[in-house]
Amino acid sequence: MVVMVVVATLGATSACKRKEEVVAPKDDTWVPDETREPVAAAPSTTPELSEDERMSKAKTFYAEAEAEAARSNWSAAAGLYEQAYYLVPAKHGFALKVATASDKAGDCTKAISYFEHFVTYADPEKHQADLKSAKQRLGELKKKGC
Repeated sequence: MVVMVVVATLGATSACKRKEEVVAPKDDTWVPDETREPVAAAPSTTPELSEDERMSKAKTFYAEAEAEAARSNWSAAAGLYEQAYYLVPAKHGFALKVATASDKAGDCTKAISYFEHFVTYADPEKHQADLKSAKQRLGELKKKGC
């Protein structure tokens, strides 16, 4: 009996953030207050793109990014390269483009993140020279700090 009292007392003094008065229902027809429930996000109405559609859209972003890079608009180029990369994440060369453009735009944090991604996942045979320069620049950025 004493144990029950202690447990009941501990339960009653638990650390609650809200101090609301608890009122017992007058009858057994209690219904939860749904206004306090979190609102679920609406399901996406955007249809999934096919692989060909994603690649086509990525090429468009890439072409736009190259045009921005040619104008030395590195922030815009980085964003466009990143959009292309999101569409076809298996194209790790896009990650290198995001890293390089971000680096030139002065976004050290993003540059490090994408250089690390490229160094980790890029095919060493396909990207041998790029991997060497990416590792070097990544080391420089980490040493310098953001």
